Amino acid sequence: MCATGSNTASNAVDRLHEPGATQGSVARELGITGTQLKTWRLEIEAFGSMEAKHRQKADAAELERLRKENK
Repeated sequence: MCATGSNTASNAVDRLHEPGATQGSVARELGITGTQLKTWRLEIEAFGSMEAKHRQKADAAELERLRKENK
C-alpha cells in the first residue's frame, strides 16, 4: 500500500471520488493538509500502476510458457 501503512490514506483518497468532494474539503474534514492528501493520492496511483505492470509481466510469462508447452 502507501507509505502510511494504514487504510487511512486509502479511505481519504476514496473520499475524493464522492460527489462535490474536493481535495481541500476532504483534507479539512480529516484534519490533514491538502499536500498530504495529494501525496497519498499520488502514492496510491503509483502503486496501482506498479501492480498493473507486475500483472502484465506475469501474464506475458504465462502466455509464453503456454505457447512453448503447446509446441
